[in-house]
Amino acid sequence: MTLGRLVHAAARIALPTLLLLAPRGIGAQTPAKPPAQQPQEKPTTMTRMLGGAELRAEKIRQTGPGELELEGSVTISTEHARMQADKISIKDERYVVAEGNVLAVWGPNRLSGTRMEYDLQEKRGTVENAMGQVDPEFYFTADKAEKVGDDWIYLDSATVTTCTQPVPYWSFSVSSAKIHIDHYAYMKNLRLRAKNTGNATCRAEGTSTTLSEISMGKYFIGWLLGVPAIVLVVLYLFFH
Repeated sequence: MTLGRLVHAAARIALPTLLLLAPRGIGAQTPAKPPAQQPQEKPTTMTRMLGGAELRAEKIRQTGPGELELEGSVTISTEHARMQADKISIKDERYVVAEGNVLAVWGPNRLSGTRMEYDLQEKRGTVENAMGQVDPEFYFTADKAEKVGDDWIYLDSATVTTCTQPVPYWSFSVSSAKIHIDHYAYMKNLRLRAKNTGNATCRAEGTSTTLSEISMGKYFIGWLLGVPAIVLVVLYLFFH
């Protein structure tokens, strides 16, 4: 075998071996894999009992004897009611101050607002910038709403209606009102607001009436809402 053939044979054997042993960085670059995304941790929920109420929040801190601070998706639950807010502080194991997205629910009734002060033992409290619905289908907004027990709501500077439309066809503006849930309402300085919507139908305490008949319907609604009948008769005779 000549020298040229020996060199050629050695090259054929050595070249594949060198390619196999060569570092991976030589030649085509393999794209780097992106770092694996870490799963986001869900906020933990802390639970604590306070008398007959269950407290749930992302953070619960004891700030003193009988004093607690709760933050993050706060819920206070009892056997028949529930209270929610972004932040709640409790003193003497009964006095509650709730702030941010406040909601109180008991039975079919709902009361929401921006801030609430509440006594857990007396079931009495005040909600600022309130909006609510109480049985049966009585809706209101108010500068201030006071819940007294499970059966009464007191309103200041309020608008009330039993119309179930998203934008009520009619409502009453009142300076104050006392609502006996599922019974009647006492109101002061009523001012009727009615939209000119032709024959649009709206419910009033379970009764359907058309706004083309509002001249009579408003007296009927007033009677349903607790205005004495003799007062409504006098008003009707005076205006008609």
